[in-house]
Amino acid sequence: MSLTKLVIEGFSDEKCSASVGKFTAMINPAEYSHSHSIKVTRREDEKTPVNESYDSTDPETVDFTLIFDATGAIPGTTKDSVFDSIDQLKDVCYYYNGDIHRPNYLKLKWGDNFKRTKTGEKYFTCQLKSLNISYKLFAPDGTPLRAEAKLSLTEFRDAKTIVQAAGINSPDMTHIRLVRQGDRLPLMCYEIYNDSSLYLQVARVNNITNFRRIQPGQQIFFPPLVDINFKQ
Repeated sequence: MSLTKLVIEGFSDEKCSASVGKFTAMINPAEYSHSHSIKVTRREDEKTPVNESYDSTDPETVDFTLIFDATGAIPGTTKDSVFDSIDQLKDVCYYYNGDIHRPNYLKLKWGDNFKRTKTGEKYFTCQLKSLNISYKLFAPDGTPLRAEAKLSLTEFRDAKTIVQAAGINSPDMTHIRLVRQGDRLPLMCYEIYNDSSLYLQVARVNNITNFRRIQPGQQIFFPPLVDINFKQ
C-alpha cells in the first residue's frame, strides 16, 4: 500500500471550488489534535442557583507539527528543500491573496482522518490560525537543513452555515428566543446585543406592554442591531 501524504489545498472562494495550489507534506505528522468545544450561558434565579443552557458550538481546530528535512535522509531533497517547502506552505495557507483580500480558504486532507460521517466528506475545511516555524540544523553557510512548523487550523464556516448554526449569538442577525424560567428581557438583550438598555425597543417590536411579565414559553423576536428602524 502506498503512503498517503497530508495535503493542504488553497482556494480563492468560500465554497472551496476554485483551487489555487496545493502543499504536500514532506513527512507526515507523528500526531495531531482535533479540538471541539461549546459555549453555554450561565443564569441564576431564585429557583435554580445555577442554570446552564446551550449557546453555540465553536469552530473546530486542528493542530499538528510538520517536519522539513534536507540532510539527505529523504531521497530527492536538496540543500534548499527546507526553504522551498516552507515557501510553498506559506503560498498556500499564509500569504495574502489580493483577489480575495485575505489568505486562502483551505482544505486539509489526509486519508480518512477528517471524514465527516453525515456528509462523507474526507477533508477539513479551514483557515490558518497560526504558523510557528523553528529551524533546527544548519549547513556551514547558514542554510537551514531541518525545521519544524507548528500549524493551528480553525474550521471555516461560510455565511450560510453560520446563519444556520443553532444558537449562534450575533447582534447583526435575526434571533427568535423562547422565554425560559428565570429569563429577564434586559438580560436577554445583553446576551444578544451586549446592551441591556435595548429592552424597550425589543418590547415595542414585540408589542410587549409590561417587559417584567414575560412568560416561559413566550416567543420573542430580536431584530438585527443594524436594522435602522429598530435602532430608532
